[in-house]
Amino acid sequence: MATLDLSQTGVVVEQKSHPRLEAELKLGFTGEAYASLLGQLEPVLGGRVRELRVELPSGWTLFWKLREAENRILVAHPEEKLWVATLALDAERAPGIHGQLAGLQPGQELRLGSLPGFSRASNLDVIICRA
Repeated sequence: MATLDLSQTGVVVEQKSHPRLEAELKLGFTGEAYASLLGQLEPVLGGRVRELRVELPSGWTLFWKLREAENRILVAHPEEKLWVATLALDAERAPGIHGQLAGLQPGQELRLGSLPGFSRASNLDVIICRA
């Protein structure tokens, strides 16, 4: 498993309630942090690495994983100041998601839970923003 530590720099984390899901997580990445994320995601979403662990500020850990079935975004809150989100992505759709992330321009965002193919079993939406 690859690991990317962005807990000390380059990411603004906003958590809020969501009308249908348990929560919404908005991640705002500066240029350098965004480039690091894309570089580490490419082998995962391209199918060469199965998982990426991303350490974020505010006690968040975000796992990007490939799976054989539907896309899901799940959140767990195992401890008072610890949050864990898992983006489990269908191996067939994952390269397209990487392409959409790579195409984001500064000031744009991508709402992952709104993309086609995400399961209604998801309990979190993740919004990736490029500052």
